[in-house]
Amino acid sequence: MVPLTPKIVGTIEEPKTNHIDAMVKIFSAGQSTHYENFPDIFEPPTDKQAIRNYIQSFFKPRNPLRTRNKYSIGWIIDDKLCGYLLYHLYQTSDIFFGKNRWVCFVEDIAVDPGHHKQGGATLMMSHLKTLADNHQNCLFSAQIWRGNEASKALFKKFGFTANSSHYHYISK
Repeated sequence: MVPLTPKIVGTIEEPKTNHIDAMVKIFSAGQSTHYENFPDIFEPPTDKQAIRNYIQSFFKPRNPLRTRNKYSIGWIIDDKLCGYLLYHLYQTSDIFFGKNRWVCFVEDIAVDPGHHKQGGATLMMSHLKTLADNHQNCLFSAQIWRGNEASKALFKKFGFTANSSHYHYISK
């Protein structure tokens, strides 16, 4: 595990519905950057209701019988959400990854621009890595877009290695 420096403040908890507006704002800031860098792939973050629905899909389901594989982590300072991490955690038995293998995929990690370089992403990843490490032989992965040096450094800090390349084509 990556040692945490004492200067990192805040707590890690599952976000609550009162955090959704902050999450939408943080998501929109990151999505704007993705759109600027890859306008043929990403959409501008204009549909706030769609963004809200997407984020809420990672919250604890209201129906306790629903199987859950989408989760969220929030970085909270003084009751304010300053960053979040969305991930999938599920057990698979497919031919690619093997019988009963756990998979943890980081869908999105984002920090409020006013809180960059304060250790929040490290704190959230450390928490998620501990959760993933509780599942023996868990495949822990993420996709990082070209030019996102901060995410590359974060994942490298946690021992991730680049084992694939992502190719895309947009049909006309």
